[in-house]
Amino acid sequence: MKLVIDGQTVDVPAGVSVLDAVNRLGIPLPQLCKDPDRPPLGACRTCLVQVEGQRGTPAACHLPARDGMVVSTTAPEVARIRAMVLDLTRSMLTDGDGRDHFGQVGIACDQHRIGAASFAPLHRFAVDDTKSFFVLDREVCILCGRCTVACDDVQQIGAISMLGRGHAMKVGVAGDGLMSASCCTSCGQCVATCPTGALRPREARARVVRTVETTCPYCGVGCGIAVSVRDDHRIALMADDVPGNRSSLGMLCVKGRFGSGFIHARDRITAPMLRRDGRWREVSWDEALEAAAEGFALHRGRFGALASAKATNEDGYVIQKFCRTVMATNNVDHCTRLCHSPSVEAMLAAMGSGATSNSYIDYEEAGCLLIVGADASANHPVIAVRFRRAMARGARIIVVNPKRIELCDQADLWIQQRPGTDVTLFNAMAKVLLDEGLANLDFVRDRTEGFETWRASLAGFELERAASVTGVPAEDIARAARWYARPQFGGSCLIWGMGITQHVNGIHNAHAVLNLSLVTGQLGFPASGISPLRGQNNVQGCGDAGCIPTNLPGYQHYVPETLAKFERAWGVRPPAEQALVVTEMVEACLTGQVRAMYVVGENPLLSE
Repeated sequence: MKLVIDGQTVDVPAGVSVLDAVNRLGIPLPQLCKDPDRPPLGACRTCLVQVEGQRGTPAACHLPARDGMVVSTTAPEVARIRAMVLDLTRSMLTDGDGRDHFGQVGIACDQHRIGAASFAPLHRFAVDDTKSFFVLDREVCILCGRCTVACDDVQQIGAISMLGRGHAMKVGVAGDGLMSASCCTSCGQCVATCPTGALRPREARARVVRTVETTCPYCGVGCGIAVSVRDDHRIALMADDVPGNRSSLGMLCVKGRFGSGFIHARDRITAPMLRRDGRWREVSWDEALEAAAEGFALHRGRFGALASAKATNEDGYVIQKFCRTVMATNNVDHCTRLCHSPSVEAMLAAMGSGATSNSYIDYEEAGCLLIVGADASANHPVIAVRFRRAMARGARIIVVNPKRIELCDQADLWIQQRPGTDVTLFNAMAKVLLDEGLANLDFVRDRTEGFETWRASLAGFELERAASVTGVPAEDIARAARWYARPQFGGSCLIWGMGITQHVNGIHNAHAVLNLSLVTGQLGFPASGISPLRGQNNVQGCGDAGCIPTNLPGYQHYVPETLAKFERAWGVRPPAEQALVVTEMVEACLTGQVRAMYVVGENPLLSE
């Protein structure tokens, strides 16, 4: 549909607001309470417009666009009212050091030729500087509500809200205490959306010369971050979020938001170095590459590589191809060997694939989340937001963890089994499903094999015995099984972490939880599925690309027809036998079986 705004015609799709149309034309209209990535709040009343044939001066953010509308943002009456609103808004703010022109308010006042405010603020609030990365300066707050929406609706934390009323109203935490004493996780979502600088990084502001969009390196979620490069060539303390990233949807945790400064560590290596005469010496890139190539060539066939699960699929593919075609070895591995390898082994045997079967959206739409041996609030905070969203929609949350974690505070059921009793617990749940007719026998018949043998193996896992072994009340074991098999709506998602894989019987633990999804048929449709929570953001892709010694790319086996296919594509036939995993490579370095290694983006002596 077409609108005319300030004499300019614009085409917009159905369902957008007049403000969306104004922004599409690039017309500078103040919109102090409207986060570009969130629904409108309609609190600031600065985006006022005049519409031909309509009385009053409606807020553009809440005004649906209609075909044929004629809109003015500069009509004398609307400009007069908007200037008055901006003057009153400016009067809420107190000048002072570090307040830097009041952000979007200052820009809007400049556009409307508003200098000093006509009125003095009627409040005096102390600055709350108790958080490590940002401050809350209420003397610069216009009570727009963007920060509280970011905390409550986006992050589902609810650490801050509007307190008091009248001139005493302010943004604060429960009990009007300090930010540091609240449940604030320092995710910075409120800081990123604040239009005035009332919530701002502790770092002094500097001119930004460019912004680089990248991926957070800290966990397995893969959140999008936009890193600002300052004019002194340093990275700004606070990264911005990337709403277009489908993993994070504009959310970040404290690590992604404020954790980029490690690149400025004093001991970070920023140039190639060679060891000569027992000391590391800085050299040129050409010299470094020549030395590496010469050393690798001397040890062809006695070589190993450790790829990075924080790099791209393309990086992983090139590394494994280099090992197999140039160095004549399948000795290539990555960190999955040391974290979710038991999961992958069990999933390959049970499912034929080591990949997660669902998406983050499925978490939000599920009717039940069974979360086993994982502390997402600490290790995958943005995934924990998805869990909280599911809970807000009415999903049941079951936490299975010997350790009390933050998610236990929101869970409907916390199963605190004794460490090492996981198989007993999950087999007892499976027996309940069979005994009470909760198994999806159609799914079992059509999609599985070995069911009768497995059923017979559960004979000794009665509830009473399982309760005695695990320390979990029998009624809780049964309740968890029933809720998982029959969610109130949608399906059930089974999510697990390294709490069940880091055991001598980790593969058995993984098989036991996978059997729950198979016997109930809780996978293969929206709002269901199985998910091992990875430790790094491209563990799956690194394995898919072939950075494992047991399989070629795509988990293809070392059989003659597959080797011939790769030979046609690469021009070189890959080695035909399985090779050393990373732990075996380290041992082989001591025996001389491996004489050179290529380690990419990892620190195995520290993190592996």
